[in-house]
Amino acid sequence: MTFLKRWELPPKKEQAMPRLDASIALRSLHHDLDGKNELVVPNVVVDLWAECDLLTITKALYPVEYEVKLSRSDFFADRKKTVYWRKRRSPEREHWPENLEHLKWERIEENKHQLLAERDCFPSRFFFVTPQGLVKPDEIPEWAGHIELTPWTTVWRMHRVKDAPRLHNNKVDNEFLYRTARKMVFRYWKHVHRQPGKLAFPE
Repeated sequence: MTFLKRWELPPKKEQAMPRLDASIALRSLHHDLDGKNELVVPNVVVDLWAECDLLTITKALYPVEYEVKLSRSDFFADRKKTVYWRKRRSPEREHWPENLEHLKWERIEENKHQLLAERDCFPSRFFFVTPQGLVKPDEIPEWAGHIELTPWTTVWRMHRVKDAPRLHNNKVDNEFLYRTARKMVFRYWKHVHRQPGKLAFPE
């Protein structure tokens, strides 16, 4: 009698958990947020506000900002950020003629966290995104939400520790959507031209 030798699959190689960096954090967020929002845009500069690590525009057209922090020092340094969101009348320009009325205003450099606390800001909601256990619950401001990235097998998963309160009810308009999407197109082709013969994304 002939016995057939059982064919066995080679043992699977264990995949190592990727080290959490800014790129991995953004991809993990995108995995959970894409499809639930109108736009999910990484590293975008919002005029007069700031550069957002990740900006989403909900299907109801509310802007939500996600700030990624991978160290405690970076988390606390964020409190010093300033923006030019509001403007005021310039005393030095009051004597200018009426046809230059629009130039009598000047932008003010103000603390970003203070504007968020006053609800006078661009995002309708704001989240800090950190590795699991990096910050304590009482270190998250009352105006911010908190998302932790936790390891799960070979990927990092998003866990919402604290939901972000609504800061205002202002929506973005179609012009903002167009300009933001256009920025993404420019960045895509810039990436393609940096790698001749390769596309930024697989076909």
